[in-house]
Amino acid sequence: MANSWVWLLAGGIAGAILGRPKPQPPEDPPQQPAPEKPPEKPEDPRTPQILEELIQEIKIKNREALDQVSRKDWEELAARQIAQAMQRVVVHEVNQHSLSSLALPSDDYKGRIIGKEGRNLRLFESLTGVDIVIDDVPNSVTLSCFDPFRREIARLAMERLIQDGRFQPQRIEEAVQRAKSEMTGQLQEKGRQAVSNLKLKKVHPQLTEALGRLAFRTSYRQNVLEHSQEVAHLCAHLAAELGGDVEVAKRAGLLHDIGKGLTDPGPHAVTGAALCRRLGENDKVCHAVEAHHEDVPQTTLEATLVQVADAISAARPGARRENTQDYLQRMETLENLARKLPHVTDCQVIQAGREIRVFVRPETADDEECMKLASQLADDIGTAVTRPGPVRVTVLRPFQTSAQVE
Repeated sequence: MANSWVWLLAGGIAGAILGRPKPQPPEDPPQQPAPEKPPEKPEDPRTPQILEELIQEIKIKNREALDQVSRKDWEELAARQIAQAMQRVVVHEVNQHSLSSLALPSDDYKGRIIGKEGRNLRLFESLTGVDIVIDDVPNSVTLSCFDPFRREIARLAMERLIQDGRFQPQRIEEAVQRAKSEMTGQLQEKGRQAVSNLKLKKVHPQLTEALGRLAFRTSYRQNVLEHSQEVAHLCAHLAAELGGDVEVAKRAGLLHDIGKGLTDPGPHAVTGAALCRRLGENDKVCHAVEAHHEDVPQTTLEATLVQVADAISAARPGARRENTQDYLQRMETLENLARKLPHVTDCQVIQAGREIRVFVRPETADDEECMKLASQLADDIGTAVTRPGPVRVTVLRPFQTSAQVE
């Protein structure tokens, strides 16, 4: 029906144009005096004030309409939108490990890898920072390292040495150096693939390389690049349903953990946002990256959506895994380190060990002493605790006074 209306309208316009006689210009058109312009009416000085009053009135009416919606309705709406977004994202429940196994043509290669008096083994481990485990498993060797980036370099170098068959110090150095060069290209390729999967606009090459580095980073055995792509998809679905900027939300979701691939000091959200600003990313994207762990107050819908999507991706079943005994041991170590400090009355470890709050006696510890305690505890944690990310130390000096009137 709609197409018939379009064709009728088009035919009517064409017929009117074709049937209309071509106008002939007059030979000597008479000169007409220019019409006088009507005098312009002066602008009412009260117009800006009236417009401002109308805007305020509309805002008040909208606020009153929102206040009439109960909190229960908002919670039901939020739960429904989150459930719909989760159902539209399909991911694999895969946890990465800290070991890589390589097949050997024969057990004779184990002796070549070790070398005379362990010379080749020590050189390879010193160049790559990876431990080589040679056990009783036939025709196999294992590379062990908690850093997936270093372990991948060692894997590429070992595969090249196995293909070559010559385990000599010079060959080992060449293989490791070549593997490091190849890794740079792999970082760019993995970053470009992530951007292409999400159909984003052009991303700066340095950001692409930093994204590729996330493919070799894990958080509680969850691959950070896969987690970032999952967060980007969730942000896009939620933004589309709630009227947000889909492009900004998707871009911020992909870049929200980019600071985990950097070596700059500070929280990864802050360092990642600083890199994005330096490379010309949108201000809304940078703010969402910086605020997704509430290091700064959230001022946009997209920033809130990134935080929500990040929590969904991390909390889904099978996404992350940590040994319970190691987790409890880390919590206990953090508390013990805080309680050993002077002036401390109590401490609280919150956010799964990402933050520790220390309470001190106000009568014995002044502001300067509190700053010293925070710095000392941060140094102790950095030395004694193996942690998955930054730990924020907050020292509080609560002061309370009261008076009674008889």
